[in-house]
Amino acid sequence: MKYFLHILFFLLLANTCNALVALPINNANTDSISNNKITISVLTCGAGAELYSSWGHSALRVIDSNANTDIVYNYGMFNFGDPNFYRKYIKGTLLYYGAGQEFESFMYEYKMDGREVKEQVLYLNNIQKNKLLNALALTLTEENKNYHYDFLYVNCSTKLRDLLDSALKPNIQFVPAIAADSLKYMHDLNSYLQNKHWERLGIDLLLSSEVNKKMTPYKYMYLPEALFRGLAKTTLDGNNLVSTTNYLLPNAQVTKSTTNLPRIVSGAFALLLIVLSFVMRNSTLLKILDVVFFTILGLLGCLFLFMWLGTNHLQTKHNLNLLWCLPTHIAMPYFIFSKKNNTIYFTVSVVLAVLAAILAIFYSTAWEVYPLIIAAIVRLYFLQKSKNLNHAKSNI
Repeated sequence: MKYFLHILFFLLLANTCNALVALPINNANTDSISNNKITISVLTCGAGAELYSSWGHSALRVIDSNANTDIVYNYGMFNFGDPNFYRKYIKGTLLYYGAGQEFESFMYEYKMDGREVKEQVLYLNNIQKNKLLNALALTLTEENKNYHYDFLYVNCSTKLRDLLDSALKPNIQFVPAIAADSLKYMHDLNSYLQNKHWERLGIDLLLSSEVNKKMTPYKYMYLPEALFRGLAKTTLDGNNLVSTTNYLLPNAQVTKSTTNLPRIVSGAFALLLIVLSFVMRNSTLLKILDVVFFTILGLLGCLFLFMWLGTNHLQTKHNLNLLWCLPTHIAMPYFIFSKKNNTIYFTVSVVLAVLAAILAIFYSTAWEVYPLIIAAIVRLYFLQKSKNLNHAKSNI
């Protein structure tokens, strides 16, 4: 249950900020071009131990020596007190918003968690600072601050990327940090979950073909570390956008290599089902395993179908895993123990599972479940043969 909740809530928690208390926007004089005592920088926070913090966080820091303020602006706030919070949370309709908080308050949790914080000070003249501060203030007004979160396209990093682009264009030039069409979203996401095998597997199963799209260099800057790399190469009026990079907090996170248990568990269970299919074809034990196996697949299919049709999450629509995790499999006890000839159901299920196995070669990164797809094909085939045999005997 812990892993299920983590994976489900990942859709809305990834890349959110560490504090959910909004503060008023900094009252810097954004109408004046005399901003010599204002410093603007982008903060990149390292990954944390929890799933939602695995991709880090991005924020904008504004130091105003005139007003003696040091404010960090986040685009990851949400109202936990909303009476329909959980319903909106799951369905993907919860509104996020941007707000500011004191720098020391922002840094406290990262320091306690031992998470790295890097700062890229932006090389801006007074006019450019003025434009950026005005654009920032506009995004934080009551009528503009709310937005629907999307962990690929609208998150804490993309909001900053787009803010810089809109405020400083056409003078800003984003130099590619990756080659065009060289990296898929899913491969990039998984690179942050190398030692979180169950979570990575659940996310891979839950997400659809949308995350298998290749990124453009601009869209690559959708995660904090990617934005950091992109800004390091970005130019403004022909000069480097980043004047100085400061390391505010060191990375004290300890990463240990862990055994890929999902691969072992799925492989062992699939092997057991396949072997029993040949040595104990009609045993009660095998029927019980079939009921458990296909009921779990059916429940997963119901979840995938809900995430497709019942929510606004773009990345969970058109999930190809529905081809082998059929929601109708929750009725497998009936199909197995019924005296009716259900060969049509088993035949269709075999065809769809074979199609899923073929498509998984090209689109899936959840290789841990591939043995289970093969086991499902084998078991559906033997169930089909068993039903055909029983039907033939009944007609004699």
